[in-house]
Amino acid sequence: MPETSIADKVTRWKTLADAMRTRLEEFPQLAEEHAELVGEVAKMEALIVTEDAFTARLRDTFAKRRETEIRCLDMAARCTTGLQSHYGKRSQELRHFGIGPLLRRRKRKEEEEKKAEQEKAQKSA
Repeated sequence: MPETSIADKVTRWKTLADAMRTRLEEFPQLAEEHAELVGEVAKMEALIVTEDAFTARLRDTFAKRRETEIRCLDMAARCTTGLQSHYGKRSQELRHFGIGPLLRRRKRKEEEEKKAEQEKAQKSA
């Protein structure tokens, strides 16, 4: 059975309280409970409004945080590029700034070709 939303529950409670108000003289023993229900429903509505305000503020905060993150990424990339330009992309000095220097490429193709030639030489011998 699907769970009822809080809005549906509040609507149901308000409907009950409104219907009871019109016929409360028939049920004097429930007057205290009715008054308490009306008060609690009013509190619930106020809490929903507060929750909506906090949710909106949270969404706004996340959006601002994401914008700031993007700006930080951009500024960090610019700083990294500037430092690499100044010191050179392979400089070990970059490690001081938390930037890994580019490593020299390994000559895999040459190594693989030499290995293949050696294997061919061993097979033909």
